[in-house]
Amino acid sequence: MIQNGAWCLLHAAGLKVKSLLIPGNAGEFTAVEGSRLFSEKAPAELLTYREWEGMYHEMHNEPDSRDVLLFVAGWLSNVR
Repeated sequence: MIQNGAWCLLHAAGLKVKSLLIPGNAGEFTAVEGSRLFSEKAPAELLTYREWEGMYHEMHNEPDSRDVLLFVAGWLSNVR
C-alpha cells in the first residue's frame, strides 16, 4: 500500500481521466495527507477534490452518508 501510494504521488501529474477524490479526514487507517498531496499535483481540470471533515474512510457508513452520496451523484451527473 505504501509503495502504491508513493507511485501515485509520483505520477499524479500524469492523470488522464476525470477523477473524484473524496477522503474523510478523521480516520487513521488512511492518511488524508497523501490525498491532499495528490490533489495538489494532479491536473486541476481533471481532479475534483472534496475532503470530508470528521469522516472516516467508509463514508457510506457515516451518519452524514447522504450528503456524501448526493455529492458523488452530482459529480457523476456532470462528468463529460
